[in-house]
Amino acid sequence: DGALIEDAVQGLGSENLLGLRYGVTALMRLAWRGEGNYLLFSAGHERQIEAVFSKDAFQVYFQGNKTFEGRSAQLHPLEFDRVDYSFAKVGFEKQSDNYFFSGKLGLATGSNYRQLDTKRGSLYTAVFGREVELDLALADESWEGSHSVVWNGDALGFIFDAEAGWKWTHGMVGASIKNIGFIDWQNKVRKRVYDTVYNYSGIEISEILDSFAFDLKGQDDIASDFARTDELTNVRTNIPGEWCVWLRQGFLENRLVLTGAYGAYLADNARAYYSVRSTLYILPGLYAGVSYGRGAYSLADFGMHAGILLGTRIGVHAHWDSIGHLLGKEGKLSRIGGVVCSLTL
Repeated sequence: DGALIEDAVQGLGSENLLGLRYGVTALMRLAWRGEGNYLLFSAGHERQIEAVFSKDAFQVYFQGNKTFEGRSAQLHPLEFDRVDYSFAKVGFEKQSDNYFFSGKLGLATGSNYRQLDTKRGSLYTAVFGREVELDLALADESWEGSHSVVWNGDALGFIFDAEAGWKWTHGMVGASIKNIGFIDWQNKVRKRVYDTVYNYSGIEISEILDSFAFDLKGQDDIASDFARTDELTNVRTNIPGEWCVWLRQGFLENRLVLTGAYGAYLADNARAYYSVRSTLYILPGLYAGVSYGRGAYSLADFGMHAGILLGTRIGVHAHWDSIGHLLGKEGKLSRIGGVVCSLTL
């Protein structure tokens, strides 16, 4: 839709950041050998994408190069990082009246990896399309092995979590690290380096990104003489994990709970995030609340959350942290939310 694309262009700055993180996790917690001791088992799949791109690159991709007739479009910066992986973890948790701690160690198996990074990039389009000049320096790494999300013997690594804290009456303070680890991508990472200044005469390019492998699906279409390096290699990548510290205090016999948190994802362009939450327990097993905070890739915004415990075994929690979007605020491009379901055995 042209109007939608134009609205998006107007909302972009000269340099823009995109972050996308989502996944699914199943967790089992079993009592073991004494009060406060638990065995932990978890398994899941995560996809994490991070991109930095210029406004000009966005316009060229969606609107072609006609918009830049008689001038240059700046395609740099353009960075893209993607890691898809599955995991299985096992661990131990200890709970007492005064403290708690837990740790989990597991195996990670990768299903997709992609990394793009430009050192320079510009596209000049002459008046009436008489000539087009591309100046490009780009490094590109992509996984060409199996994309199985269950098991991939060519992309294995280790992953671990840890958490610890101190308790007092109706309150606690704690710290955690999550999904810390690495994956070795063996022998099937295609590494290409492009470094060229190319001039075309009498050509109008409508989708420059497709033509020169900026399209994440079109890399095989690039001219072979653009590539200075083209080889299969091994790559070790760190899993973009997370650290967090938090403080929680209850009031009114623990019916009203205030929680503050501060943390960060271990990714190149993620900012530190923070949040302050107020939760009111309306009835036993039923609660709702509001929050204010900033995400790793988003502006500060208000949010809301609610949850219910069905019987003693089933729990459902939902949160939406982008109320500004619902209220129609301009410039709110972030969408943050989630649903957590739990089953106690």
